Parts: sequence; structure tokens; C-alpha cells
Amino acid sequence: MLQVASMDGRLTVAVLRKRSELSPFAAACTDLALHCVETSSLAQYRFEGTRCVLVWDGAERLAGLFPFGAPALYRDLPLVALKSPTPLLRVGRAHAALNALLDWFREDGEGAALLEFRAIRRNGPVYRALAEVAREREQLVLATSAPDGTRTLIVGDRSWDELTMSALPLVRWAKRAAASLVYAGGTALTPL
Repeated sequence: MLQVASMDGRLTVAVLRKRSELSPFAAACTDLALHCVETSSLAQYRFEGTRCVLVWDGAERLAGLFPFGAPALYRDLPLVALKSPTPLLRVGRAHAALNALLDWFREDGEGAALLEFRAIRRNGPVYRALAEVAREREQLVLATSAPDGTRTLIVGDRSWDELTMSALPLVRWAKRAAASLVYAGGTALTPL
């Protein structure tokens, strides 16, 4: 478990790599689901490769649950990504839980360079909390719109001001990919 400091107390981040490891925390997950800022369809990540990041607050309550698929290449690029549906965030603790997740991502993150959150409701509480945390941290975040009005958010492991010369080819690729989506009639990546 990773200990991270928050402005209003210590948070603990735990990573579970098997579904069976989640069983002892069923009551805590149920409590979180009853007190979360926004519901989520977690059913799509019920397979053995799942990584579940749990953020515990100082009161030993679950502040956030982030169900990620196993680390995999992002769209055949040499970048490892973790993909998740809308996470469960406790009311009043969303900001702290997201900061703890991003601290874990920066320190460990299962070796991933990107986090991908799918089906985030545009202007919903999770979207707003993530946007606020990303602005405060100057975190690299890109967003795409889906036809159903939701967004996919792609979070990089660095802030905007930490992009180095080595990342410039990837930035050029992203610009070309976004341009080709626009010209092909798809949706483009936009900064959050």
C-alpha cells in the first residue's frame, strides 16, 4: 500500500490485481456506492486482468474506487495505458481521492503512461472534479466526445509544462491523428 498525504488527512492507496482480492472489501465498496457523487457501470471490467485502485481516507472509509483493465498498449502506440469506466468517488472526498490516484499514477501506475476514463458524463460531478484537480496540478488531460454526450478523458503522467523534447514526436502524432479525425468526420481530441 502507498501512503499519500492530502490537505485534509492521510490517504492510503491499495492496488488489487485479482477479483478475488476485492471480496474482503465488499461492505466498504457497497458503502461507497451508496455515497458516491455519480454512479458507474463497473460491470464492463469483470475479467481477471482487472486492476482495482482503492483510495482509503483517514477514517478508514473508501474514498475512491478506480477499476482499471490490465495495462495494455494504447491504440498500438508504444505507450502503456490503464482504462476505466467512471470511477466511484465518495461525496466530499472526490477531490482528495483523485489527487491520491494521480500521485499513485505518477509514482507507480503499473508502468502506465496514460489513464483513460471512458463514459464520463460531460459536466457531471466526476468530470468537474477531475477537471478541477487537473487544472490545479496542471495535469496533461485530453478529452474526446462520444455521440451519447459522454466524454473519454485521457490523462498523461506528466503536467503540461513537463513535456520534453522526447515527447514532441508523440505530440506531433496526436495532432495529425486529431486532424485526420476531424477531416474524416469523427470527433477530435481536445484539451480539458
